[in-house]
Amino acid sequence: EAFLAAAFVGLFVCQNIALCWLHRNRMRLAEICSSATPSNPPAVPAKPGGAFSMLGQAWADWWADRAKWFTISVQSVLVILHLICLFAFFGASIKSYWQADGHRQFTYTVGAAEPWFTYETYPTADTPFRSGIDPLAASMWFLVAGFVIYYAVWRIEKVRRPKAGWWSSPAPMAIMWTIWAVVAVGLGTKLGIDAVKDSMVSGGFLAPQLRSAMAIRTVSERDDSLRKVALQAAPAGEIATVRRAINEIADSSLHDAAASEAALIFARLQGQASNALAVAGMIRWNSLRDSTLAKLADTTPGDGAGVKQPATSVGNRE
Repeated sequence: EAFLAAAFVGLFVCQNIALCWLHRNRMRLAEICSSATPSNPPAVPAKPGGAFSMLGQAWADWWADRAKWFTISVQSVLVILHLICLFAFFGASIKSYWQADGHRQFTYTVGAAEPWFTYETYPTADTPFRSGIDPLAASMWFLVAGFVIYYAVWRIEKVRRPKAGWWSSPAPMAIMWTIWAVVAVGLGTKLGIDAVKDSMVSGGFLAPQLRSAMAIRTVSERDDSLRKVALQAAPAGEIATVRRAINEIADSSLHDAAASEAALIFARLQGQASNALAVAGMIRWNSLRDSTLAKLADTTPGDGAGVKQPATSVGNRE
């Protein structure tokens, strides 16, 4: 807000300087206008916007009289202010944690101070997600200030380089801001949809235990509880609960150990070969993953059919 106020104060000062220059040189401007007018000019209605044309000319003359170093310095300051508005407008914040009921609380916002875009999951118990754009949010002022500041930079550049092309105009900047806005909204929506999917915990008999384990605040105790839930869910064939519990284990070594144990349990169950390989693929440490896959190939499920290692090995994920 302080930078925004400073930007508006700067623009206000520049406007007053231009008006003062116009007032001091009003007689000279009047002579120029009278010399360019024919002795008996035809009656032509005044064109709207004449005052803006004179202000534009006064602006150009004032900047043309300034030293080059001064003009470039002012442009540099304005560009920095423009970038500040850009980062403030597109500044994103992500918060994600698991609730005691097993739902993933995910909040994604774009915009400093008061966000102009928000995507949140389970704002209420009966609402899976809520998203929207607020055109009246306070962060929208960063958008307005950014455009005004860049317009001032462009007008100064037109005085320095009258032949400045399209790439120096505000049009490319507007296109860039539009693309970034679409990307910011699209990214938040994609992450929010994934969070909603993650919240769909399997409805098996271990769902309450999984929710209770995820609600534990102490990391070590939480990891131990999640490992126990994963190993209890594996014999029941609840792959969704197993994957969720293992993914939530923070300790890397315990994560891999739980995945290896759960994969071997799946391998001993009839018709669970694909789940065994899927859980084994969650192991991050290469040597443990390879040894687990080797054990799966030698494990015989209840129906006598072994779990075979696929022809293409799982990609390395250190």
